[in-house]
Amino acid sequence: MKKNIMVGGGGHALSILEMCDESDFIGYADVRNIKSMSIPYLGTDKEVLSMYPPSHYNIVLGCVYNEQDVSLKLRKALLLKYAAYDSPVITSSSAIVTKNSIIDNGSVVFEQAVINRTHIGKYCVVNTGTIIEHNCNLGDNVFTGSGALICGNCTIGNNVFIGSGAIIRDGICIANNVIVGMGSIVTKSIFEAGIYYGNPVRKMRS
Repeated sequence: MKKNIMVGGGGHALSILEMCDESDFIGYADVRNIKSMSIPYLGTDKEVLSMYPPSHYNIVLGCVYNEQDVSLKLRKALLLKYAAYDSPVITSSSAIVTKNSIIDNGSVVFEQAVINRTHIGKYCVVNTGTIIEHNCNLGDNVFTGSGALICGNCTIGNNVFIGSGAIIRDGICIANNVIVGMGSIVTKSIFEAGIYYGNPVRKMRS
């Protein structure tokens, strides 16, 4: 069985480790050694990629964004770097995932999330208390903040960030590369990339 490498350190990575057996991880990669991390520092991405081959190790993506850019570009760039690696699905024991739901490789489902007959793409984050109702389809690298609600029959594109407490009405489609701000309410489909927030949401910038 392959051991895991956490890609990225910090709060999100630590939250993932809370749901896991830390002995399944050999350590983490980051641009610096982060003292709060509870597993060993292995080095930068370049060092880890050169020393720990995908034939022997899996990755778990432990970052969300950086302080300068709240989009998911950082996650997307790291996924390209580590494209040769496999990644397990990590699901909290307190999450509810119905039997006909499908969760693809690399996705993480946090505590008390509810996933009801839905397809979750690769490397998604379904955060604490998120509810995703029936017959939804989430693309790859989708991040939901805590307490987000996605009603039934929604289609969410790739690289979409849905902020904490946001509500997506049933039957909505959201394009790739969209940010929906915290607490926003989406009542109409979003067909263009950009940053949206408000009640109802409006496009604030591209």
